[in-house]
Amino acid sequence: MSLAHSSHIGLGSCLRRLRDCMFWPGMSAQMKDFMGQCDICLTRRDSQVQEPLLQHEVPPRPWAKVAADICFHSGRTLLVVVDYFSNFIEVDSLSSETSKSAIRSPIATFNRFGVPDSLVTDNGPCFASSEFAKFVDQWNFQHITLSPRYPQSNGKAENAVRTVKRLFTKCHAAGVSEFQALLELV
Repeated sequence: MSLAHSSHIGLGSCLRRLRDCMFWPGMSAQMKDFMGQCDICLTRRDSQVQEPLLQHEVPPRPWAKVAADICFHSGRTLLVVVDYFSNFIEVDSLSSETSKSAIRSPIATFNRFGVPDSLVTDNGPCFASSEFAKFVDQWNFQHITLSPRYPQSNGKAENAVRTVKRLFTKCHAAGVSEFQALLELV
């Protein structure tokens, strides 16, 4: 159980990791108890439970619909992209919060997984620029923008950002590689 929880990922991910190689009756309850005694997780958990966000329709295939958001963590600017179908998360470190940086990162992601039918973002400056609109036209996908003043409307991206920030904070406290932990999140 200690190895499954070494990256301090959530209960669901720990259980998936355990079930890949073993199973025993009461495994879920024992893992939950084990995690309830982890000092790193206890001191860095959410202070209160968030309200559930409204569900979006699940797309017909992976990477048909993705959400993206820019966040800041430990002095770094990060672009977090999450797939609506699989909840797979991509994290890229950006050199700045400019349109040019916000375009360069998705290009690399699109080259790996294909161009999505739609990309959901807030209406932040780097996503609302004419340069980003030109990128959308050239790559032929729909760009759905939501209000930056109401981040809950982009709940898929906000949840991914929260997951990444929490994971990075725990990794830093435990001395574990952040990007190695991201690989184990899948």
